[in-house]
Amino acid sequence: PPADPSIAGTPAPVTGGPGQALGLATTDYTLNPTLTTHVVTLTNSTNNSTIATTYLSGKDNVAVNNIDPILPLELRNAGANNLVLRGVGFRGGTYTDLTNIFPLTASSATEYSRSRVSFQSSGFYPPQPWGINYQDALNGGNPRLSVVAAQYRSSASGSTTGTLRKYNALNLRLFYSNYNGAAAQANAPDLSNIQGIFANNLLTFSANVTGTVSAGVQVVWVTYTFDNSTTWQSLDLAPVNGSPGQYSANFSLPNGQTYQNLHFMIQAANGVGLVTLASNGGQFYTPTPPPPPPPPAPLVTSVSILQSTPVVDYLGSPVVQAQVYYTDPINGQQPLTNQPIAIEIGNQRVIKTSNGNGQVSLNLGGQNPYTLNQNPGNYTLNVSYAGSDGYAASLATANFIINKVPTSLILANNGNISAQYSDPINASVTLKDVSGAPVGLKWVVFVGTNASNQTFTSSAQTNNNGIAQLTTPQWPAGVYSYTVYFSGQIPQIGTLSDNVYASSLVVAANSTITITAEDATVNYIGATTLYASNVVFTAQVAQTNDGSPGNLGLAQVRFDLSDSNNQPVRVITTTAGGGGIASVSVSGLTAGNYNLRMTVLGGFFSSPLTGPVQITLLPGTGSACLTVTSNTENGSGACGTLLGAILAANSAGGGGQVTINFNLAQPTLPISITTDLSAYRLSNVNGMTIMVNGGCIPGSNLQPGTYGG
Repeated sequence: PPADPSIAGTPAPVTGGPGQALGLATTDYTLNPTLTTHVVTLTNSTNNSTIATTYLSGKDNVAVNNIDPILPLELRNAGANNLVLRGVGFRGGTYTDLTNIFPLTASSATEYSRSRVSFQSSGFYPPQPWGINYQDALNGGNPRLSVVAAQYRSSASGSTTGTLRKYNALNLRLFYSNYNGAAAQANAPDLSNIQGIFANNLLTFSANVTGTVSAGVQVVWVTYTFDNSTTWQSLDLAPVNGSPGQYSANFSLPNGQTYQNLHFMIQAANGVGLVTLASNGGQFYTPTPPPPPPPPAPLVTSVSILQSTPVVDYLGSPVVQAQVYYTDPINGQQPLTNQPIAIEIGNQRVIKTSNGNGQVSLNLGGQNPYTLNQNPGNYTLNVSYAGSDGYAASLATANFIINKVPTSLILANNGNISAQYSDPINASVTLKDVSGAPVGLKWVVFVGTNASNQTFTSSAQTNNNGIAQLTTPQWPAGVYSYTVYFSGQIPQIGTLSDNVYASSLVVAANSTITITAEDATVNYIGATTLYASNVVFTAQVAQTNDGSPGNLGLAQVRFDLSDSNNQPVRVITTTAGGGGIASVSVSGLTAGNYNLRMTVLGGFFSSPLTGPVQITLLPGTGSACLTVTSNTENGSGACGTLLGAILAANSAGGGGQVTINFNLAQPTLPISITTDLSAYRLSNVNGMTIMVNGGCIPGSNLQPGTYGG
């Protein structure tokens, strides 16, 4: 293009902000485009219809991009001595909107066709119609201000026509800087959270603006217009104290204008002159409507419990009546009607609707009964209103108790009952609840007390008819008065509790249980010849077979020992062990002949006193074994009977040793050895040792006899 004077003049250095230290300077310039309107008629090649298209040209002809609208181009020399043009900002201007325009679009031509397409845009296109052209500067010339002085926006989605905005004037601010330090490479500021909020007849513009620390933020402004206006104007935003990065400004709407008709864009420049534009893609921003007025404070409500059943039995139906009020600022307390009110006990909750008096009720009058199905215990009755628009929540509480179901025990006409200790008896009781219904599968305890004030217990479980039967109490002999307990404090056991049913008891006033001991026998099974130093008596108890065997481990055996003149020597009582075997050890006796009698006693088993069993106690406490030194050994000592023997022989030929070991199940003394060793072809029995039960017989010698062949 021909040489033209620069529009920059002498840019004025800024006097504040980060740009002051970075050599930032500005020039304000108003561009008055020279625009010409052109109409081009296009023909539809399909149906030969025609359409008139429009475009504008400027002083520097047009700007053309394929399939975009053809727009007027205005170029201006923007060079300044020793300064570089870094950015351009739009500060205002005037425009004229041409409506119902079908824009002429650019189209690439080929040898076959040059068709054109329609153009559609929801925002004014291009969103930023100004910029900088550095092409001449690259060749040593000056940068140029480049402006397309028109924008186009479709009238509706899918429409081929729209508004062509023709600028009559554009007020532009040019930013210059010759700074080439680190800040020169900073990006333009970032814009976010852009808002225009209208409240209390005041419009507040705000945005968050962040920039590179080295370049900072020099200036932030909004540029606005109205629907019924043809003018753009700007308003600078200021930093908000205490909110880094936030900028805002207040704006009073001119008379006759509303916030709904206002549209704005926002721009920001940093300390070296780079400018950012946010125009919402050419659709611009519109202030948000004023916030709705805060709702009035909810009216205070209150709940009063008019009546309630403080205590109810398990599975009972409580009576509850409550009333809900609200407080009117003028009329005072008024009933709150037709509102949901919750009545809650434990984990059960029911919703009732308040009537015309603000009242709700449960199980009152002819209402269907509402049953509490919760375990007995202490609870809180809650009557609550959750609140709603205009009414606050409220709550009233009361203490509430669910009692256990009362019970009763009813004895059958048992009469006086007699049985032996392990024999079945027939004493029964029935457990019922307060309604008379049987209570099944519960344990009751029979507690009997005899004449000696001794207490014994036995448990039984109720069947589905609530009946529990005492079959075999296994109490010792005696006459018992008895009481039957269901839970509660029970003698000998302590306190038992049921989750649902209350305790009860019944005293058998007209009935006793008489227990007698089981018939038994006792037989002596121990040795009758013993050494006085080691006396053990052993007896066997057996129950008379009556079809109901008892526990023989409960039997007690008394051993009565007298001398040969039947004068008492010892009386010892012991409890039988497993299998009915009773054994006692007796010390301090002297050698001689004795009589032993036995009887079974103790309250569980009994037997008459047995006849005497003769016991012989031998003297001596020796522990030597007889060693055979020849084929025939004549010993001296007691006589007796051999009950069982096992011969073990070891023949080693001449000079060998043979040991005879007697393994006797129930050894009795004296022992007679009559074994003929010749059967074992022993040639020499010198050194043979006689042993009984693996060891020597204490204090004994052997009966004379033949020991070798």
